[in-house]
Amino acid sequence: MYCKGNPTPAAPQRALEGILEAVEACTVSGAADAMLHMLARDLAHLEQAVQRVREAPVIDRTESVIVLSRLLDRPRL
Repeated sequence: MYCKGNPTPAAPQRALEGILEAVEACTVSGAADAMLHMLARDLAHLEQAVQRVREAPVIDRTESVIVLSRLLDRPRL
């Protein structure tokens, strides 16, 4: 996700609270401001959820990547 301006992490966090498909969000280094992990039933459901993210006033734009398969999934310490 790319945010408008220079918001604190709390601003996009509040914007995502009502989006149930959003299961994890993290601030990141690099060009984007945050990475969002979403779960959806199918592509149509995902498209609707992404559109709701884009409608949040703090969000400027999004860039999507779809995970095809997990190659490694270790427990987190």
